[in-house]
Amino acid sequence: MTSVLFPGASHGANFKLRTAQFVFRRCPYFVSTLVFLIWRSTTGNKGLDQFFNLPSPRYRMICDLLTRIPGVSETARFMLDSETIDRAVCDIIEYGPDRQLGSSSQYLEATSRILGHFEFHGKLGQEHYRAAIPNDDIYDNDRAMADAIDRFDTLDGSERSRVGGWLYFALRKLLLLVYHDGRGEQVPQIGARSLQLQSRLRRDLPRPSKELARILDSHDIDMRDLKLISPDWSALIGHMGHLDVHLRMREMGWWKGAPLLATYSGRIANRPFLSLLQERCPVVVLEEGLKPEVWVELCGLTKYFGVSHQIWGTEERPAGYWNDWGAVALKEWSDRGLGYPMRDAYDRQFQTSDEAMSSFDAMRQHFGMTQDDWYVCLHMRDANTRGEKEGRGETVRNASLANYLDTVKYITAQGGWVVRMGGPNVPPLPSLPRVIDYARSSFRSPLMDLHLVRNARYFIGTTSGFAYVATGFGVPTVMVNCISSIGLLWTENTRFALKPLRTTAGRLLTQRELTSDRWRWSFPTHESLSEAGLVLGENSSDEILETVKEVEQIALGHTARSPLIARWEASLSIPGFFGASLPSRHFLEKYETQFLD
Repeated sequence: MTSVLFPGASHGANFKLRTAQFVFRRCPYFVSTLVFLIWRSTTGNKGLDQFFNLPSPRYRMICDLLTRIPGVSETARFMLDSETIDRAVCDIIEYGPDRQLGSSSQYLEATSRILGHFEFHGKLGQEHYRAAIPNDDIYDNDRAMADAIDRFDTLDGSERSRVGGWLYFALRKLLLLVYHDGRGEQVPQIGARSLQLQSRLRRDLPRPSKELARILDSHDIDMRDLKLISPDWSALIGHMGHLDVHLRMREMGWWKGAPLLATYSGRIANRPFLSLLQERCPVVVLEEGLKPEVWVELCGLTKYFGVSHQIWGTEERPAGYWNDWGAVALKEWSDRGLGYPMRDAYDRQFQTSDEAMSSFDAMRQHFGMTQDDWYVCLHMRDANTRGEKEGRGETVRNASLANYLDTVKYITAQGGWVVRMGGPNVPPLPSLPRVIDYARSSFRSPLMDLHLVRNARYFIGTTSGFAYVATGFGVPTVMVNCISSIGLLWTENTRFALKPLRTTAGRLLTQRELTSDRWRWSFPTHESLSEAGLVLGENSSDEILETVKEVEQIALGHTARSPLIARWEASLSIPGFFGASLPSRHFLEKYETQFLD
């Protein structure tokens, strides 16, 4: 069952794969259908994502009935459409000069959100995949992967399109897999091969349809220069922050080409924030005047022109994890004093708009904040927002409230307010004077999320994507309880404190170790930390408070560098890992002897 979904999965296969193997190979069809229906409906449509080939009209009739029942209707619809989607995935992956895409209404309806289905695998997909990539050695051996790409020259155009498509999407999934299971040191090598493969595939480009050619012309894009930005880049607000930096890299001459973001409404995290990017990157949205057949055609071009959210490299800069290069780019941008494009775009579009101003005034009046009062935005990552279970998976980046309370009291004692940001499902805050639980209020909206951060005196956040709103706007930023395996896009007016990571013997990992391949790929999840023998802590109340006080001075126009910064910079295994930001003076002084070279 090793497949385009789980290439190389024999290396530490996870519970989803093992469960799927048992359910779909060993159980009667009715049992596997029932398990899929219950599992996928009760887990927010996550887990056991498997295409179905409904074996008889009876199954289709049952699924038709289930589409009318709330709670399971979406999964039942997925099961009905899955055969069409399975076929469409094969068509799109194999799309090339001699390959035609489907055009029936059922086909187009089923593939309206097809990019999200490249991670799935079904019976037809398995057959096509095995016909194209019969030997899984390519996932174990770089030489075998290089040989597979070199063999392209011996194939005709249609075969290159077919085999190359399956290999491209397999490698794209493999990049995600090795990062999340603690093998991130393999990312540069796999990524380099993926970029090499994509370059080979572009030798045999399909001819664009008249409608797609018209759209490209309207944005002054020559298809040969296209850089296709997938919905991944708009699905999370942090990913939009990444796209901002990616476009800055282009503006500094790091890469050339014509970006085009193709997305759909269900994969847009914040519409106003996305609109700030449209001045520099054209956007097409499926539901907004884009014909479904053009959407499918764009999906088919992903293997030729798709821009990976995991990997980046050029002839001048070797392939590496995108965030590592993004952090280095942001440092160069900051050193050159090139400003804040997202802030400038926000000020032009929204800063004095009636919608933003009236909503902000209504919120202030409701909570008793005067026009002269200043405030701070506070964001703490929590398990509730993504339906996670604390102590598992990516909740390594979460933080508890207790150690923030001294900071909250300090801010309010200075005459400020604290506005807690986040999703509507965050745990409620205790009732405190001059503290607004905006995240759980009726005033919450995508535009207000931006407006509050844009006009805050400073922002207190952690390693979550929402922090990139503040850094993109150039707002002075406190980053605490931080942990990351990959480069961080933080600006020169950001100060940070890292979550302490210790071995089971109690030794604190040094800054050099935290940014080394030996340790950093252990950080994505609680499970990978445990396997590496590491114990994770949180920042103490004094570390949070003193970092806040340092950024408060930056917000007031007073900046100073710790005398330990030179030693800290010399202790980085990856220069530029933290972008243009610096660790807080208090954090460095407290852990100097254990943390620095």
